[in-house]
Amino acid sequence: MLTTRHCSLFTAIVLLAGCTLARADGDIESRKRVALTVHGQIPAGMADRVRIHLELNLAVAVRSPAPNKTPIEDFDEAVEALAAQRAATNLCLLALTGSTTVTNLRGRVYPKEKIAILNVSRLVAIPSNLEDVTDNERVMRRVEKEAMRAIGHLIGMPPCPSIRCAMRTPRNDAEIDSKGRNFCPPCHQKAFSMLGAHLPGAIPTQLMPPAVRP
Repeated sequence: MLTTRHCSLFTAIVLLAGCTLARADGDIESRKRVALTVHGQIPAGMADRVRIHLELNLAVAVRSPAPNKTPIEDFDEAVEALAAQRAATNLCLLALTGSTTVTNLRGRVYPKEKIAILNVSRLVAIPSNLEDVTDNERVMRRVEKEAMRAIGHLIGMPPCPSIRCAMRTPRNDAEIDSKGRNFCPPCHQKAFSMLGAHLPGAIPTQLMPPAVRP
């Protein structure tokens, strides 16, 4: 037999699902915008993987201009050229570069300019310590992790000590494969607060039926 409390709980679930879907579909234009640029040759589908990963896990809107066939060879020099594309966003720019001769950097973050550059060629070259995924999937995950960490630093987040968190600074190349692809719960909450976004599944208290309000 359904009681009033059961009906209230059911209503809350329906409202929660409706609000989550509305945010996913209707609020994309109100999200903070990130520019994702590609330079040189990177694995097929990588830019789309990174875009989807960032949009799903950080509630940002990622815009990708046409790829640039020329790789980034001098990171510091490239920042000035990237600044014009950064100006079209209201958050930051993330550049993925492949086919580069830079071998000693996984990437670099420029907090003042709100620009980060990931060296895909360096991330591809790191030997794997994972046996249960393909080489292509391994590289995709590495770039997703470092993209999350780069955006985190650009919005002002500090490194995280948790090995399961994407905000952890790898102590060595092998640790990139063992750390998480997403933020730990405390970092996730902090990132959403900084971005002015609602955590997935959150529902404003005033929309909850009285029986399920905290």
